[in-house]
Amino acid sequence: MSTPSNAAPRSPFGFVGRAGRAARALTTVASALTLAAGALTLAPAPAHAADPITTQEYFSYYHLDSARQKGYTGKGITIALFDGPVDTSAPELAGATIVDKSRCTVNDSPDGVRHATDMATLLVSPYTGVAPDATLYTYQISSEDTQPGGTCVSGADATDSIDKLINQAVDDGAQIISISLSNSEHGSEIKWA
Repeated sequence: MSTPSNAAPRSPFGFVGRAGRAARALTTVASALTLAAGALTLAPAPAHAADPITTQEYFSYYHLDSARQKGYTGKGITIALFDGPVDTSAPELAGATIVDKSRCTVNDSPDGVRHATDMATLLVSPYTGVAPDATLYTYQISSEDTQPGGTCVSGADATDSIDKLINQAVDDGAQIISISLSNSEHGSEIKWA
């Protein structure tokens, strides 16, 4: 039986017997290889949560790359940061020297933790920090956003008052103190600190 020359090609699934099975097997193998090649070229990117943020606009704006090339990296400097808890597992802080010197622990909101982590990143991140080789001492301080349950109040006395933290940071050897929060504390203790 012959087919006319202008007839459409037959589907491999229309064949019977050994030739049909072979055609179907080849079609299946070709389809599997095509899908495998497509899967390799479209492999998912790693999750962004594990990717460090390695660039920031302020880095070039303030010519921090030039400062680093001249050797200004903060080596030998200790900075004290008064803020919420710092998430030291953030990829941007990998390799940074951060020591928690808190007088107490604060149960802060996620925004508070993010703010503290962002401040630490701005200061000592190996990628975008102003002083990547500096040592950062962190001191947790309570704020209006702090959740109940922290250990910063002992009786009527706040163990994390700004004057106490300033004095502790100086005693700990900090040459720079970063306080990025608003506070209504006033009085002679903070004045003298």
